[in-house]
Amino acid sequence: MPNVSPAGSWTGPNNYEIHRSEIRLRGGAEGGTLTAMKSRLPLFSLALLFALVTAQAEPEVPQVLPMSAGAKPSVDGRVAAGEYAAAFTDAKTGIRVSWQTDAQNVYVALESAMKGWVAMGFGARGMRNASMVIGSTDKQGQWVVEEQMGKALYRHSKVESPKLVSGVAGPVEGKTVLEFVLPRSLSNGQTLTAGEPMPFILSCHKSKTKLSKHSKATSALLVLQEKPGSR
Repeated sequence: MPNVSPAGSWTGPNNYEIHRSEIRLRGGAEGGTLTAMKSRLPLFSLALLFALVTAQAEPEVPQVLPMSAGAKPSVDGRVAAGEYAAAFTDAKTGIRVSWQTDAQNVYVALESAMKGWVAMGFGARGMRNASMVIGSTDKQGQWVVEEQMGKALYRHSKVESPKLVSGVAGPVEGKTVLEFVLPRSLSNGQTLTAGEPMPFILSCHKSKTKLSKHSKATSALLVLQEKPGSR
């Protein structure tokens, strides 16, 4: 956090010094000062600019989607210990993701502590153009798994020619579980390729099993493991 002097200047890390009328770079090989701005901006604006200059965003670390030469998971709505090659719990939604892939398909299990529908989408940071798999109930109250294409403004629609290989969803021991198999060649035209990061989204509802606006959602990156491993 920068230090504020009575004269109205800030000093902070990275050898920056901010005054009411300018930003100076203190020290250096020549021991001189570099004036970055001389317009008389309000002190608050200069402080904001200082924060932008010195802030360094942490690089996002992708979740690893491993290739596995071992047994394929059973898509039965129950996730056994060690059934999938890797697993993690998303901090924002609380959804536990178990997954692995082979040369053709990606195998995924979602476990949500909430009682409502649950979904995952590939290939986008938001809903638009995400290749989605959703576990929810239909008009008759039966659990169904559908492949849908995400659109803007929280909208999505069924894929005319779905690529979903298999899927099952429903309540299990107080959780909502969705298991599915999807080809690595997605319906949105993208392909899960080894070594190439791809965004994905997770979403769920706290209580409604029929599709409605999510209660929680998040986005992150995944990267396919380049070399297959065995479990």
